[in-house]
Amino acid sequence: MLDENGNRIPGQVPYEEIFRHPDRHSKAVIQDLNRTPEFCSACHKANLPTTLNDYKFVRAFTVFDEWQNSKFSQRNPLTFYSGDFTTCQGCHMKRGPVTHTEWGSKNGMFASHRWLAGNTAVPFYYGFDDQLEKTIDFLKAGNYLNVDLFGIKKVDPLTVASKPDSDGLVAPLGSVRFTLKPNDTIEAMVVVQNKNIGHSLIPEVRDLNEAWVEFEAKDADGAEIYHSGFLQADGSLDQRAHSFTNRPVNTDGQFVDNHKVWTIHSVAYDHTVPAGRSVLVRYEFRIPSNAKGPITVTARVNYRHLRQSYLNNVFGKDHPAYPVVEISSRTRSLNLGENTGGSPDPQDNPEWMRWNNLGIASLDQLQYADAVSAFAHVVKLRPDYVHGYTNIAITNIQWEKYSSARSSLEKALSLTPDNARALYYMALVERRTGNVVAEVADLEKSWRNIQDRPTLGGN
Repeated sequence: MLDENGNRIPGQVPYEEIFRHPDRHSKAVIQDLNRTPEFCSACHKANLPTTLNDYKFVRAFTVFDEWQNSKFSQRNPLTFYSGDFTTCQGCHMKRGPVTHTEWGSKNGMFASHRWLAGNTAVPFYYGFDDQLEKTIDFLKAGNYLNVDLFGIKKVDPLTVASKPDSDGLVAPLGSVRFTLKPNDTIEAMVVVQNKNIGHSLIPEVRDLNEAWVEFEAKDADGAEIYHSGFLQADGSLDQRAHSFTNRPVNTDGQFVDNHKVWTIHSVAYDHTVPAGRSVLVRYEFRIPSNAKGPITVTARVNYRHLRQSYLNNVFGKDHPAYPVVEISSRTRSLNLGENTGGSPDPQDNPEWMRWNNLGIASLDQLQYADAVSAFAHVVKLRPDYVHGYTNIAITNIQWEKYSSARSSLEKALSLTPDNARALYYMALVERRTGNVVAEVADLEKSWRNIQDRPTLGGN
């Protein structure tokens, strides 16, 4: 403890003295570092060293880096979206009114020390019902994800797909007219946006936790037409589900699902959605000849902690089903016959953002033509949106179409000459085309503009 002058008080201090002077106690035990994301990074950034796996350095997870590269840190000018500054503590230690005597409270408010996040398994196992209920509420109530039933395509199942998604695409649903009939084969496009999470979905220990897309289509009588992402009778996830997970493998190429991390030598794939980005998932089904309309399609993102195979490794197969939480979902009705475009649905993002998320997802899947087409819709709907032109340029840079990228960036900079994001990507174009002097000038100007922003400067 410290006294009012900041001098340490020697010896054991009676609790009565601590309660009488909580400000002194705070000075002794709460450091400025404790309120920063850097404090959290000590545990939430990890690797498997050579001494553990007898092989090589393998990155385990980097939640701190993911936060630092997200819109919430305001340290990275290259994010697709901007947002208010938020720390790890700002999400996971939200302040609320005290419900009992709490000496550390200020103005009747106290930072929660429940550390609400995604751990539903521990409170379920121990019967901590209050903690479990609050964890589930936290997962459901944060507007963390946006699930968008974005569009459909009528496809010929006998023809090998050879055209980009933009050909024949009916989108965005809810705003355009189209017709459907029995025996039509439909490709439904689901866009999942990581909207308000300061890290990826799933951020860490992806071999244990499980989040996935469940998609189903039913007719008016409730008859199931298509279902993906269901739980099988033994509790395991449908193997064809789109899962936001990874597959660490050992030297035999086998999935390490028992968390024996010292046997991991590589990661076969990593299906996560970074903060502020989106993923596109496609589902194809045929409308039966006897189906009764309308057809109801639903996409939801489910989550559980832990995956079934790991629980079986720990408990054997005789154990209760652990909680499955629906984080976000979207349902639409598709008429057999005419479907008229109506007014925007409150559940949907603005139309320009729906196209923008499709563009981001297409870019991450290296579908450059589709990405450019989607971003072109963005700037058509919002000609003043600087990032729309920059997004087209980013796609063309990856596509190695530097002249096209330059023209898009010139348009962006004509709207906002000091835009740090556009200047950075213009510098990349200059680099790829051999204009080193112009590249340095653009980077210096971008850096000066970053330094002028208090939340970005010096990081």
